[in-house]
Amino acid sequence: YWAWQFVNLLAPMLPNADHETAAFGIAFEMCYIGVLLPLGVGQATCVLVATAIGEHNAHRARRIMKLGYALTFVLSLSASATVYALRHEIPKLFTDDVDVHLATTRALRVSSAMMMFDAGNQIGAGVFRACNWQRVTAYLTLVHYVVGIPVAWFIGMKMTHSAAGLFVGLLVSTAITAVTQLVIAMFVIDFQKAIEEMQENLVEGDEGDYNEGTEL
Repeated sequence: YWAWQFVNLLAPMLPNADHETAAFGIAFEMCYIGVLLPLGVGQATCVLVATAIGEHNAHRARRIMKLGYALTFVLSLSASATVYALRHEIPKLFTDDVDVHLATTRALRVSSAMMMFDAGNQIGAGVFRACNWQRVTAYLTLVHYVVGIPVAWFIGMKMTHSAAGLFVGLLVSTAITAVTQLVIAMFVIDFQKAIEEMQENLVEGDEGDYNEGTEL
């Protein structure tokens, strides 16, 4: 989130800053609206996968994860396609300025693609939370700062001088994190091992409570 806000601060430094900043803001709002449903799916998947792990049902946990990814793909594809198809009409809802219309249309072309990857990040984060792998999401967040911001600065400020260029940087970093999370979720996470770790944590917690009670 803060990486996106940092890129947002670059928009006023662009040539035609008034138009490009407005375009960035409109495209950013479309991304925010488009990710709300995938965010909800990610939260629900987190709860259901965690519940399956608690029930010692690794097969069900994996099935729920795959269902969550499939549903997220459908929702994000629909939102992305809608925004792209309406890229000429959406700016008219905010302003009558023709220059802002043009800048926003260019930005929406890129941000509409980014919406799909951002949705993938939401479902991936939900799965990792359920498996107690939050550290993976935390590490991947660094990609936005190490890759996303520099690419956004170079393409947006030095090459295209546009809000669309800034979104290219966000698109690159969001795609990297989303694809990485997908690969880890599908091929690395072992739900049976997650169940065993959960049982170990419960045993350690019970022993700690017992020792504390004995001391009292």
